[in-house]
Amino acid sequence: MIDTPKRMPPASRDKLRPVDKAFIHSVMFELGILPIEDPTLDMRVPLRQLSPEEARVVKRKFRKMWRKCMKAQVGNPKGKHDAVKAIQTKLGVGKHVPSRHERLERKRLVYNRIWEEVIGPMLIKFENPERGPKTEESMTTKD
Repeated sequence: MIDTPKRMPPASRDKLRPVDKAFIHSVMFELGILPIEDPTLDMRVPLRQLSPEEARVVKRKFRKMWRKCMKAQVGNPKGKHDAVKAIQTKLGVGKHVPSRHERLERKRLVYNRIWEEVIGPMLIKFENPERGPKTEESMTTKD
């Protein structure tokens, strides 16, 4: 099996290529959340452009996504280790109204997780189609 290299997310929004933006938008819209090109951007402005019902659904889907990412990163919260507590504090776990920094960390966590699991592999497959899964046609055709 070929070990595929990992594509890290660009450091800033300015370094995003058009193909990166297209994949970010398509994947995040498919997941039902607003596309996060840069986690430092305030998402309240785009949410205001949606109807209240749509904004509520998008916010709920994002919260579900970040809880899933947080649980995957922290693991079983029953073991209250110092590292787990530090991560939970950084993300504002258990707070009704997270601070600006905690919201930023939540967006960053979701963005990085989606990039690692979905967007990065899609970009590698897009840039190197020969690394994709073999189809029946390609296996039966001999050169």
